[in-house]
Amino acid sequence: MLHRNLLIIVYSSNIFYLFSLFFRFLQIAYELRVIEYEGLYSFPIPLLVITRFTAYINLLLFLTSVLVERSLATLFIIDYEKKNRYYISITISGSSLVCSGILSYLLVYESLNPILLAALLLFVNLISVVLFFLLLRYNKTLKTTKCISSSTVTYCLSIRKQVRENIRTMNMLRIGGIVLVAAIFVLIPSLIFVPYFIDYDDSAIQISTASLNAITA
Repeated sequence: MLHRNLLIIVYSSNIFYLFSLFFRFLQIAYELRVIEYEGLYSFPIPLLVITRFTAYINLLLFLTSVLVERSLATLFIIDYEKKNRYYISITISGSSLVCSGILSYLLVYESLNPILLAALLLFVNLISVVLFFLLLRYNKTLKTTKCISSSTVTYCLSIRKQVRENIRTMNMLRIGGIVLVAAIFVLIPSLIFVPYFIDYDDSAIQISTASLNAITA
């Protein structure tokens, strides 16, 4: 069982992504001319695209959100399991969504270079992986500590319990994190740079676009 704050982060990311799928179906309806529209920048096309990209970027920032939550779990290790501290998960999830929304807006309105965005996401996830394993190693070090005391109370048992919980949770998440980052390192550069090395005809471009839409949907 994961901690409540971590569950909120997981649920919020997945629920928003599922919500964005509804917008994707609406976008398909516009693309197929089931619903008529005046142009690509006419309402609600930009809103649909921004919402979709926000969901994607938010998922790409998921590992970073988990890292922040686990770092705070280590910081408040004495009583993290006992106190709810819902403001932690709300702040982390909200910040991730706001950041994703801003990046999506800048990307859709061509104020942000997609290659720069891809490089930024790659860098953030790479740093997150490194820090994640350093944090896991630090928690394993705490596990071997005989006792940690304050000026008045000794918290040995509660700390050891929380350390074991931190290690268990991070061991569960590290495989998924590695797979996610590996996929990011493979997919993002290929989507950006492959078109520069391959000569496409119109039909190939249409097939590629349709395939990409199917994947991202």
